[in-house]
Amino acid sequence: MMGVVQQFNATIWCWAEMFRAMKRRVAMAPFLLYAALQLLLLLLVLGFTLPLLRSFMPALMVWRFGEQALHYPNNLLVMRGALGEVDLLMSVFLGAFVTASAAHLFASFYGGTLRRASDGYAAGRANYLPALAVALIVAVISQLVVRVPMAFWGGLADTSPLRFRMLRMVLIGAVVVVQTLFIYGIPAIMIDGKRVGAAISGSLSLAFRNPITSLILVGVPAAVELIPAWIMRNSSVIIYRFAPEFIVAGMIVWIVAILFINYATIGAATRFYLHGTANEAPTPKRRGGNR
Repeated sequence: MMGVVQQFNATIWCWAEMFRAMKRRVAMAPFLLYAALQLLLLLLVLGFTLPLLRSFMPALMVWRFGEQALHYPNNLLVMRGALGEVDLLMSVFLGAFVTASAAHLFASFYGGTLRRASDGYAAGRANYLPALAVALIVAVISQLVVRVPMAFWGGLADTSPLRFRMLRMVLIGAVVVVQTLFIYGIPAIMIDGKRVGAAISGSLSLAFRNPITSLILVGVPAAVELIPAWIMRNSSVIIYRFAPEFIVAGMIVWIVAILFINYATIGAATRFYLHGTANEAPTPKRRGGNR
C-alpha cells in the first residue's frame, strides 16, 4: 500500500499519462462510438415526425411518456427522459464493450505500442461476456444503493426538500464508492486475462490498498459530470423560462461531457492498474513506439 503522498503523486501521474494518450487520440474511437449512438437517439426523438420515423416513433413515445410527448415543447422534455432511460441500458451493454476496447488500447499505448481502433474492438468482442458480467454487477449494486434508500425516504421530496437533496448527494457519493471499488475489474480482464471473480477480487483489493488514488480517479470526473447533469435535471426551467431549443444544446453538451469524462476515468484507471499490479515506478516519459 502506498502512502498518502505517493497516492497523490500517482494520481497526478496517471492523469498526465491519460492526457498524453488523449494527445495521440488513443482509444478515442470507442468513446466516439458511444457518443454517436447517444446523438442518434437524440435525433430520433427530435425527428419523430419525419416520414422515415413516423411509422413507429410517435406510438413508442406515447406508450412510454403519454400523449403530451407529441406536443411542443413537451417533446423536448421527453427527449431528456428517453435519452436518460436508454443510456442506463447503454452504459451496461454497450459500456462494457467500450470500456473493454478502450482498456486494451490504453494498456497497449502505456506499454509502448500504438494500436488501431480495430484492434481494440477485436479485443473487446473477445472479452465481452466477462466485461459485461462486471458491468452488470456494478449496475445492479449501484441501483440497489440508490433505490433501497429511496423506497424508505423518497417521501422527503415533498416533506423536506432540503433533506431530500442531502439524501441525493449521499447516494451519489455511495454510487461513486461502488464504481471506485470495481473500476479495475474490466482492465484486469483485458490486461491479465482474469476471470470475473478474480477480476472483481483484484479490483477490490487494489482499490482498498490505494483508496485515495482510486477515489480521486473516479470521483473527480464524477463531480464534473454533476454540472451537465444539473442542467438536465432543470431542463423544464430552461424550456419554460428561455428558448425551449436551448435544451437540445444542453443535451449535446451533456453527450460531449460524458465522452471526455468516461475517457478520463478509464484512461487513468487503466494506467493505475498497470502501475498498481506491477509495482511500477511512475515515470513521466517513456521511450518506445508511442512517442
